[in-house]
Amino acid sequence: MKYNTKKIIQKYHRYLVATLGYFLAGVLVPTIWSYFASPFGYLAGFIAAIIAIFPLWYIVHYKGMVKLNCGDIGVDMGLGISTAVFIRDAIDCGWNGVAKSFMTMFLVTIGAILAGFSVHYLQELRRRKNDN
Repeated sequence: MKYNTKKIIQKYHRYLVATLGYFLAGVLVPTIWSYFASPFGYLAGFIAAIIAIFPLWYIVHYKGMVKLNCGDIGVDMGLGISTAVFIRDAIDCGWNGVAKSFMTMFLVTIGAILAGFSVHYLQELRRRKNDN
C-alpha cells in the first residue's frame, strides 16, 4: 500500500500543529516556572503566565496555530500543560508521584468544570440582556 504523505499531512495538519503548540506549552511553562519558583514564591505563577503562557496562547490561538470556530473560546492550554506535567512526573517519580498528583488533577478538573458552567451562565445572562 502506497501512502501519499502530502495528503496525510494536509488532512491532519490542524491536529499536528495543535499538538506542537501544546507540546511547547507543556515543556516551556514548567521549565520557566521552576526557575522562578524559588526566588519569587507564589509570584512565580504570574511570571510564568507573562513569560510563557500568554505568548504561547497568543501564538496558538490568536495567530491561528489552532483554528477556532466563530464563537469558540480557547481554554485548552491548561489541559495541555497539566497533561505534560503529569506525564513528566510519572516518568521522573514513578507511580508514587502520579498517585500523589491525582488529587491535584481532580481539583483542577472540578475547577475547569465550574469555570465552564460560569462562562455558560454569564453568556446566558448576556444573551437574555441583549434579547430584551
